[in-house]
Amino acid sequence: MMVAVSCSTTNSIVPSKYETVSSTTIDNDEYSSIYQILKSNFDDFPEKSNRKINYEKHNEDYSFQIRLKKNHFKMKYSSDKGYNDKINSIKSKIENIVK
Repeated sequence: MMVAVSCSTTNSIVPSKYETVSSTTIDNDEYSSIYQILKSNFDDFPEKSNRKINYEKHNEDYSFQIRLKKNHFKMKYSSDKGYNDKINSIKSKIENIVK
């Protein structure tokens, strides 16, 4: 007899030594708040769109990717040099919104 167990969450954070992935479902108010945080922290963050917003920032210190839709938010950070204080601050602000 085989038994399979599956588990699913809508809010997940998967940290490793120098990588963090956050993914969650959001509502309209959360979308607006998250957008404002990102727009105020990145001068080149795209304008609002009816579809999804894709944003990527790569430099010698880290790689940062954001996917923002009206009902879903995903952020991925990875680095060979450690965590970035600015990215950690943004991540904390967003986590406080989607609690």
